[in-house]
Amino acid sequence: TFSAWSSAVTDGGNLSASPAAAMLGSYGMAADINDNNPLYVMDNTPSSESHYRARFYFDPNSIVMANNDGHNILRAVQGSSGTLFYMLFIRQSDMYQVRITYLDDLLGYRSMSYQALSDAPHFIELDWQAGAGTGQLSLWIDGALRGSVANITNASQRVDSLVLGPYAGIDAGTRGTYFFDAFESRRASLIGGALADFSALPAAGTAPLSVQFSDLSKASEVITAYLWDFGDGSPLSTAANPLHTYSTEGSYTVRLTVTAGAHQHTTTRVGYISVAPLTDLIFADGFEANNLSA
Repeated sequence: TFSAWSSAVTDGGNLSASPAAAMLGSYGMAADINDNNPLYVMDNTPSSESHYRARFYFDPNSIVMANNDGHNILRAVQGSSGTLFYMLFIRQSDMYQVRITYLDDLLGYRSMSYQALSDAPHFIELDWQAGAGTGQLSLWIDGALRGSVANITNASQRVDSLVLGPYAGIDAGTRGTYFFDAFESRRASLIGGALADFSALPAAGTAPLSVQFSDLSKASEVITAYLWDFGDGSPLSTAANPLHTYSTEGSYTVRLTVTAGAHQHTTTRVGYISVAPLTDLIFADGFEANNLSA
């Protein structure tokens, strides 16, 4: 299942490739947390890297977490066990959040600030560099820079492997399944990503129903193309925020594809628009109830 990775710890299949986890392509990685055992994949292809970038897609998928429960979902390692930086996924104040902790050779482990995650798919990217008081670490979420640290003392540090998945710190108050997808690492250049997202108003009503669609997509580069499929057999639209009228009753699946640079992403919402028939009747009463009560 995880043949591209150097190794995997699946806890009897609780970590799996699944169509339900797909955010790009047809499959993603689903982590089914039903106990406190670790679940992760490991990549040993980094070769003593002094500059390391990584990007992955992540969806909390409404996983149940008690307040202040948190565990680690990403770890960069030097040698066999030296942790250079790791990412904590936590629920605080009824909100999902992530935080990166890194190693400074003079100051020890230091943490960046917490960053909020909505209960939706995201693409997360980090950029780590070693240096003699010039080391750096930056975090992007959905293409927006969320935090950056400079002047780290870590000249001798090198990335030799990367762990992805809930590998440590799982609490008994955390149960459910969340998703990873499209992991990629590089030595220097931006990886980036795109996520198609939209809203509709109104999403239900009687025919003919005019619906204003609003683009909510996120990307690391400028979105250059939109393609809407309204699900009713009408021509596709390339507008960013189209207005579309549904003429007949039915339940309609809407699909949006966005393109940003080399990145393309499609979001499909099944049965998203509901159109009821408009009846001619306004009111009728045959007085068969034998009274005039409402």
